[in-house]
Amino acid sequence: MNKARNKETGDGSPGSAERLIGRISEFFAGAGFPVFAVAGTVFYLAFLLAAVFWPSGESGWGYFVREFREWCFDYDASTGAMQWSWVWIMLTQPVLLLGIVLVFWWRPLVDTCTATKRALAAPALAGMGFAAAVTAVLLVLAWEGDEEVLAFPAERIRTALPAPDFSLTNQEGDTVRLDDFRGEVVLVTAIYSTCGTACPMLAVQAKRSMEALPEHLRNRVTLMAISLDPEGDTRENRLAAAEAYGLPAPAFHFLNGDPDEVNAVLDRLQVTRFPNQRTGEIDHANLYFLIDADGTIAYRLNLSDRHEAWLEEGLRLLAEESLSREAVAGLIDGD
Repeated sequence: MNKARNKETGDGSPGSAERLIGRISEFFAGAGFPVFAVAGTVFYLAFLLAAVFWPSGESGWGYFVREFREWCFDYDASTGAMQWSWVWIMLTQPVLLLGIVLVFWWRPLVDTCTATKRALAAPALAGMGFAAAVTAVLLVLAWEGDEEVLAFPAERIRTALPAPDFSLTNQEGDTVRLDDFRGEVVLVTAIYSTCGTACPMLAVQAKRSMEALPEHLRNRVTLMAISLDPEGDTRENRLAAAEAYGLPAPAFHFLNGDPDEVNAVLDRLQVTRFPNQRTGEIDHANLYFLIDADGTIAYRLNLSDRHEAWLEEGLRLLAEESLSREAVAGLIDGD
């Protein structure tokens, strides 16, 4: 008797469970689901297009699109470069979904549009509402990130990759070999002398981070910049750039050499770069490599507000390690 009541009401009409199942079946078999899917997907596609092409900024929606591009497309804010193949893959997915919905639910959509447009309103609004809710969550997460600088995750992101040794010439004409700096901390980046966009920012941010160190640690850190334009970066150009940045030797070495050797070092460091045929400049990754006293790459950071704080912390940590090891070695030698 109880089972019968679960299936039917006393007057023989369907029970609540059957009505729910019937409505769900009707939603997927009729126009409800495709309208929901199409509306939500179109909203999501519009959001993606805005996130890709809207100008980035330092707050609000501009900050969000910058962070979104960095998360999803390896976006470099200083050059505007990003992985466009990843962009097209992400944009293709909602387009494919729209195609699938239209192929399999074409007839219910046509029938519903022909009969009445009112039937489209509820599922369309629900689809757009769902997509808007997802977008709102992403915006909230981005704005929370804008208000809070994450603590430097020193242990979690630390690596022990071997740094490629090299023997190159600095702006003073002196030979500089990376292995000669074992026991100290070396901050390596890659720039070129005629760059007027990201390269000065890389140099100035590195200078700020080194100057922020306690005085007793500053002389334990050396900055090296490897040329991204080995054919065009003459010694005179590199010397002028170093003077313009306020970074004289021996604290700063702007390095160049045989183009094949320089490019081999950049390749081993995985510094992407390529000539921009439109602007005549060199588009490149904006990276810092923090090399510890053992000659290994401890941290790999980029040019950003968040990583500037991390750069300072990373240099301080490695410089303190170097100082402690020297003190221990002195005690052992003293014994």
